[in-house]
Amino acid sequence: MRTIEDLDRDDPTDSDLIGYLKPRDVAEDHALPVSRRRELLAYWASDIHAVDGAPALRSYAFGVAVTIDEIFDALKSLDDEYDLPPPHNGSSGRATA
Repeated sequence: MRTIEDLDRDDPTDSDLIGYLKPRDVAEDHALPVSRRRELLAYWASDIHAVDGAPALRSYAFGVAVTIDEIFDALKSLDDEYDLPPPHNGSSGRATA
């Protein structure tokens, strides 16, 4: 089973996309930070996932083929979202006199 730690690696892989049938599923997965959702969608949109003979389609290993437009639409849906800053621990981080 995937964990947040598994999905929060630096480089996305096809296994990170397993379980997502549509790009919108990635965009709506609020268990992941927005930045990670963007990384996964960008990875899915990359040319390494282009379907031979159908350059407007993308498919990852064991996944369904989707249009590049579906991926771009999912990316656009994240435009108004942002990652929350790290939790405030109560100190300003500055030394006090």
